[in-house]
Amino acid sequence: MLPDVNASDTHRAVRIKTLHQQIGALARQHQLKLKLVKATKMRGRLLGDPKGTKQAMANTLAEMFPKELKSRLPPKRRPWMSEDPRMDIFDAVGLVVMFWPLEK
Repeated sequence: MLPDVNASDTHRAVRIKTLHQQIGALARQHQLKLKLVKATKMRGRLLGDPKGTKQAMANTLAEMFPKELKSRLPPKRRPWMSEDPRMDIFDAVGLVVMFWPLEK
């Protein structure tokens, strides 16, 4: 399972798109199934709003897993700031939560 970096609602660097193509080729070579997930679908499932922000998704996941994620939650990004590298953790956890049924 990978984020769909070529979706119209996603903006990724060329190097990331190339990496995802290589991962896809490797998965096909080993006859593995690969599911691509659009960012809007992930946010829609986690937040109930496909137009939600990555920060809102990270906040939600930090609330779901406070021991593991709360201390890794980056501050809200300002327009002049680059995305904090820790946001990748929340993207990965978000993908898992989408497809892993959580016990309540």
